Amino acid sequence: MSVRARVELLRRIPLFSDAADAHLQLLGFAMDTETFAPGDAIIARGERGQKAYIIETGTARVTEPDQLAEDSSTLVGPGACLGESAMVADLPYSLTAIAQTDVRCLRLTRELFYRVAEEFPDFAELVLSAVSRRLDESVRDLREVESAFRRAKSFSSL
Repeated sequence: MSVRARVELLRRIPLFSDAADAHLQLLGFAMDTETFAPGDAIIARGERGQKAYIIETGTARVTEPDQLAEDSSTLVGPGACLGESAMVADLPYSLTAIAQTDVRCLRLTRELFYRVAEEFPDFAELVLSAVSRRLDESVRDLREVESAFRRAKSFSSL
């Protein structure tokens, strides 16, 4: 995959959507690829998030906890980014992704990400802003769920 194609792939990820082409070109050039056979875990819930993966080819089944169901599962393909928030924040992965077919991914290590962020503070600021927006959306969603539960509780006590 060319660096230009990698930049286009990175640009589709909300975390990097506002980044300058030069920063994405640097990431795209330096990222390695990794392949997974059907049944291989690309990332596993609970493991420390040292890498993010962007699917180039193939499909993976992503399973993550859901507030209302025990598990929810989604099939993802080319362009899907797995584990980027955990990688940025050095947190455990919150989901599991299992290759369903042969999968080729771009691998973004935390070390590479932080090296670019240290060299280019404006890149770091844009990514931090994207993470902040995502966190705000998550908090808003949680408040809506809390509100729905409170309404349901008040109806059940009537």
